[in-house]
Amino acid sequence: ADRMYVGDMRGQLWRLDIDNVSNLSAADLVTGGVIAKLGGVTAVLNRRFYYSPDVSLAEDGSHINIAIGSGYRAHPLDTDVHDAFFVIHDPNVYAPAVDGGGSPIYTPVITVSDLYDATSNVIGEGSTSQINTARAALSASKGLYINLTQSDGSYVGEKVLAKSITFSSQVMFTTYTPVASASGACSPSQGSARAYLMNIDDGTPVQDFNNSGSSSPGDLTRADRAMDLVRGGIPPEPSIIFHDN
Repeated sequence: ADRMYVGDMRGQLWRLDIDNVSNLSAADLVTGGVIAKLGGVTAVLNRRFYYSPDVSLAEDGSHINIAIGSGYRAHPLDTDVHDAFFVIHDPNVYAPAVDGGGSPIYTPVITVSDLYDATSNVIGEGSTSQINTARAALSASKGLYINLTQSDGSYVGEKVLAKSITFSSQVMFTTYTPVASASGACSPSQGSARAYLMNIDDGTPVQDFNNSGSSSPGDLTRADRAMDLVRGGIPPEPSIIFHDN
């Protein structure tokens, strides 16, 4: 192992590099620092990362994708925090960035303003000019994110409570949304669960999850990013299954 990525409960991402060659003692075995701050000081931005990041190499080798979603696992019924799913680009693929003296550096720190907001799926649904503008903004960014909102842009407490998984440039993750119990119900509501699947490079959907009959990428909409799961409650992390054929 030569590197670790860690999320914390202040919405921060850390990169830690292990020196497997020249370290002489515990004091110089590991260097590291915060590479992204994706939370805030207000209640709605008090994002927390409870699960390890999902790390993968971009197909062109230009950067490492660090995928992670926020969610208040200790209080899954919370509806105050505006949670999101993030994909951070780390351009230092083979070694950490270094200063003039050769010492590792971990700045500047990435913030949400440095990321492309892919929530509305402009790249998948916009006009030609809108798509070109969006792709230019994405290219100039240090990653992307989607807000876990309803179709009208409102937050209802949807959150990520498990690790994501990336395969063949597609990232899958699950979410949980608390749902209030109906008046007179004999048991509490389990809440609702969803599974998301999207292109890790631009956040566009890749499957016809809303069963509209359209399967080509240009016909998929924001609604095709996720599907409701039959079973409620907090869902586990996704798994990849390889069939015999």
